[in-house]
Amino acid sequence: MRYNPHIKTLKTIMLIRFIFLSFILLVAATGCSSRDGGFKLPGIYRPDILQGNVIEQEMIDKLKPGMDKNQVHFIMGTPALIDPFHPERWEYIYTFAKGGANRQQLHITIFFKDGKLAYLDGDVVSTIKKPTEIVNRKSKTVDVPQDTNKKGFFSKILNALPFVGEHATAQTEIEDTGQTETTQSPIAEDKEPDVIAP
Repeated sequence: MRYNPHIKTLKTIMLIRFIFLSFILLVAATGCSSRDGGFKLPGIYRPDILQGNVIEQEMIDKLKPGMDKNQVHFIMGTPALIDPFHPERWEYIYTFAKGGANRQQLHITIFFKDGKLAYLDGDVVSTIKKPTEIVNRKSKTVDVPQDTNKKGFFSKILNALPFVGEHATAQTEIEDTGQTETTQSPIAEDKEPDVIAP
């Protein structure tokens, strides 16, 4: 049997094609996953993820106005955040995701006055009511509308092309109405017409 050099090049070409197609499939599979890992392969175990202080309704029901900080600490645990500029406010944050599902979050803020529990605010129902001066206070939150007309880099490039962008839609509108459009370039406006002497 004689040596055939074409068989070796065919094997090399097939190997290159296989590697290229494998790479394309790998990129396509990662593109199917969502930002939060929503692409789930079957048969893969996803553990429950619990972070922060566990907050349950029974714990909130045990809190009574006038409790001191030690009693609240005993019931709720160590707060996730005690602001050094507002030591009379404790923040409790609890996030959990069951089996890789979407993450849920509970956030509770406990307010003290003169070292005693005054009220709490957050994502759970409480029998402790806020003082009326706090309920009637105007919010300092400002809602800034999103700029939906902001164009990205590729949108600007596509709109600059005469057969794709805004020029193409304007041209089709003119053709639909049957009007003719006459445009002059800015260079033509600045020039004086050439006069040919007889």
